[in-house]
Amino acid sequence: MLVKNPKFEISAVGAKQYPKNNLPEIVLVGKSNVGKSSFVNTMINRKKLARTSSEPGKTRQINFYNIDETFYFVDLPGYGYSKMSKKEQEQVGLFIEDYLFNRQEISLIIFFPSNLESIALWTFSFTEDSSSSAEIVIVAFNFPLNWIGKVISSSTVFDSS
Repeated sequence: MLVKNPKFEISAVGAKQYPKNNLPEIVLVGKSNVGKSSFVNTMINRKKLARTSSEPGKTRQINFYNIDETFYFVDLPGYGYSKMSKKEQEQVGLFIEDYLFNRQEISLIIFFPSNLESIALWTFSFTEDSSSSAEIVIVAFNFPLNWIGKVISSSTVFDSS
């Protein structure tokens, strides 16, 4: 993918702060420190657009990266280990759920699982509770594909029609 002008657009915690230009959104979901920000940097061939850290739990807002006014990479706060208080974890969980279950611009969700149980639990929960038509792709670096089952991919994410 040749990317000419990627930019960080906004960190958000609610719908009023989300971009309003209706571009498709590719959402990155996974545990803290699983490599979501590194994935953004790798895909756009930049080293420091998305901040990375060796300490889990640094991303605490929804980060929108505008990729050449064509689509967004959306980096969600990781779930699992972080140094947040219980109250802050609840608040973060609520705005993530609101985003995932209500944002119409989501075209693709890329899930970085930490174990096989999280694959089944997360995909079941999302598909049961969401009205989204987003496709889900599971990126499983450490698991044989025959354990994961069918991986859904989208051919319409970049369709400009």
